[in-house]
Amino acid sequence: MIGIALLVVRPSQARAYTADRLHQQNVEVLLTDSLADALEVYGAVEPDVAVLDLSLEDIAGLETCTHLRERIDCLVIVIGDEMATILPAAALRAGVDDYVPRPYSPLELAARVRAALRRVKEYSGRPPARVELGELMIDAERYEVLVRGESVELAPKEFELLFALASRPNELVSREELLARVWGYDASASSRTLDVHIGRLRRKIERDRTHPEMILTVPRLGYKLAA
Repeated sequence: MIGIALLVVRPSQARAYTADRLHQQNVEVLLTDSLADALEVYGAVEPDVAVLDLSLEDIAGLETCTHLRERIDCLVIVIGDEMATILPAAALRAGVDDYVPRPYSPLELAARVRAALRRVKEYSGRPPARVELGELMIDAERYEVLVRGESVELAPKEFELLFALASRPNELVSREELLARVWGYDASASSRTLDVHIGRLRRKIERDRTHPEMILTVPRLGYKLAA
């Protein structure tokens, strides 16, 4: 058994498929469709990751996530409305670790859970919540990034990508590792997604994105963040 996942979502074919997929991958799955039941389950068994559907009747949006963070100690993935474009950034500020817009693919959700479990295993000692590298400061607890003293607002995946690089300054982080850690799956078809997000990050944090000084490309291998 590689970990325990608590799925707090409405009964559906998608939920059943996600649970079956995780079972096949040697993940113990606990199912509930209310926050009250989830907290009872958490009191008896401490999961490594919790998936929280914001559409459940006893969940008051992201305010619930904020209060939930005070009571549980595991990675939290939320499922929300894809039309609420500001929600992913707000979710990160509320202490959420990943955000999945609805409608979602059960296969993708299972991959996100697997990626979260992998992070729990690899970083059980947890990297520092605050990283300072030259002109760059990242506060993971507040989901805040400062560049040359100025606040920079990043999308959730941009933040995760930057923090993944900053956790290993001056080291090559392979494309495959970044895809697995940030997107939760490893597929060559997704390499373009990684490049696009790197480009967006450079526009936001570099003095000149055409001549990057922070996020450096290692041709055909990956990227590294210069300290």
